[in-house]
Amino acid sequence: AVHGAGAASSLRFADCQFSSNEAGVAGGAIASSAAVAVLRSGFRSNSAADAGALALIGPFGQGRVDACRFDFNTAAGAAAAIMIGAQSSGSSATIVDTVVAHNTVAFGGGAILESALGGHLELVNSTVADNVGGGLRIDNGASQSVVANSIVWGNTSGDEIDGVMPTVRFSAVQGGAPGVGNLDADPLFSNPAAGNYALTAGSPCIDAGRNWSVPRDVLDLD
Repeated sequence: AVHGAGAASSLRFADCQFSSNEAGVAGGAIASSAAVAVLRSGFRSNSAADAGALALIGPFGQGRVDACRFDFNTAAGAAAAIMIGAQSSGSSATIVDTVVAHNTVAFGGGAILESALGGHLELVNSTVADNVGGGLRIDNGASQSVVANSIVWGNTSGDEIDGVMPTVRFSAVQGGAPGVGNLDADPLFSNPAAGNYALTAGSPCIDAGRNWSVPRDVLDLD
């Protein structure tokens, strides 16, 4: 696993695979209290007590996750894949064009967790599906988090979105979610059992988002 710390530090990973790593506390693959950017990378079968794959810690734990996959990660306590605000307040994560699927955590701990210690999540153009232990969980009572142009669907043993409701717009959430442009309709994934979350022809999610919800391409992916 990788650990970064402090305001003066920054981490950047591109085209990487993090597989079968373990941590005794938080962040099976990456635990960072520094700024971290991860693009076009995969997190698979990592495990930890909390945050099976990625933990963002403290006021300098600012994360940008772009075009990544989180599959089959596990946590014993909370956050099967990603935890924001672990151990101290002020962390943030912008997650774009990312699939979080088939991760497992007990007790409704969420595939992605914004902890009660504070943090901020922006989830855009992403899919959180088929996780055991729920989809998104937000325990931060002062949360101003946003879910946009995204799909939260088929998560079990927990709610699709649990705790404090973020601002949700132009997204498909199983069971529905308040907010403009939201859908409660099967997104018609191509083959989710095989990990293919592309949309088939006729999906109600095609062209249902809004371009203005997409954050700036600060990582210059194109």
